[in-house]
Amino acid sequence: MPSIRFALALVAGLSFQGAALGVPGKADFRGTHPARPTRAVADWVVQARDNGASAFFVIDKPNARLYVFDPLGRLQGDAPVLLGIARGDDSFPGVGEKPLADIPFRERTTPAGRFVAQRGRNAQGEDIVWVDYANAVSLHRVRPLRKSEHRLQRLRSPTPADNRISYGCINVPVAFYNTVVERAWRSGGVIIYIVPEVKTVAQVFPRQRSLTNVATLLRRMGRNKEAADAAPARALRQRTATSRGPRGPATCPSSPCYRCCCRCWSYCCVSPSSCHCSGSSYRAMCPC
Repeated sequence: MPSIRFALALVAGLSFQGAALGVPGKADFRGTHPARPTRAVADWVVQARDNGASAFFVIDKPNARLYVFDPLGRLQGDAPVLLGIARGDDSFPGVGEKPLADIPFRERTTPAGRFVAQRGRNAQGEDIVWVDYANAVSLHRVRPLRKSEHRLQRLRSPTPADNRISYGCINVPVAFYNTVVERAWRSGGVIIYIVPEVKTVAQVFPRQRSLTNVATLLRRMGRNKEAADAAPARALRQRTATSRGPRGPATCPSSPCYRCCCRCWSYCCVSPSSCHCSGSSYRAMCPC
């Protein structure tokens, strides 16, 4: 009986710690039914607090859908989007420097990965969200410039099969952009996670960092009650060190990673704009 009471108290203690730290177990999709990789990415963001205090977007590229969350991982809205016409999870080198007419079909990809979004304006003065500035990838209102592309009709169709038409940018319904996307900036920033379609989620995003699970702690109880008592605090210290502290090698491996590395995160960047750190100094946008 004492061991059972201790186990229940330990579970309750962990639940309390999680609530006090604002680290809920899963993203709240509020009744929607996302694809499994999309849910996995959103849950990881919430569990690891990878978004910090920022709102975050998860773009399900295989299903051409955007999910907008507040900083606590509560869904604020979702909508269909238009994406790059070519399949692929990386931007081609130099694509951001080319005029649109000079970009080959195979290079019109929407890259996957984690991106620190920035507000900006395009050449026409329209306000947009820069996803990957170096590669000229942005998220913006749909613009039906060519009638032959039927962009508005593609957004309204019930299938994502015809949502691939852009040069790599993410086209969003105008009303959704003007309301849900605009409101997301009230938190002070936005992190964008784009789910891959060719690579696996594990190849693009870091391994989930979370508190030591209750089952592991309960197993330790049978061997060493004192160690079990100390495990939650130790897990919290380890989590803080791995998710917030400076770490990571000075350089990243060659392809598929770019030759940069976030020292404040323990994984290689999938595009230059998602690399928050340069050398041994942090950029202003780095959350560490």
